[in-house]
Amino acid sequence: MSEMPDRNALAYLLSNQIGGHRSPRECIDAIFKHLDPCLDKVQPGEPVFVLRAHDALAPKIVRLWAQEASRAGSPADKVEEALLCAKKMMAWQNLYGLKVPD
Repeated sequence: MSEMPDRNALAYLLSNQIGGHRSPRECIDAIFKHLDPCLDKVQPGEPVFVLRAHDALAPKIVRLWAQEASRAGSPADKVEEALLCAKKMMAWQNLYGLKVPD
């Protein structure tokens, strides 16, 4: 099995195949934006912060976010989705371990 090229190499290849009218950064944004539906609302160049299940702090931070989102009036289904994600993160940590962010 061949190794996956790094993101910049992949973006360069894609930008050339699209006809060269997109920059490598635009290609990366387009690829990763559609990997997760929640990223569909992200605007080009908009800062995004990602928490991985491997991060020991992630479930707690996601639960805190859900609590604050609920207080702010976010839809209940969005809050429940975040709480479910926190539970899945904890389950993942139980299986694979966790670490302090580096």
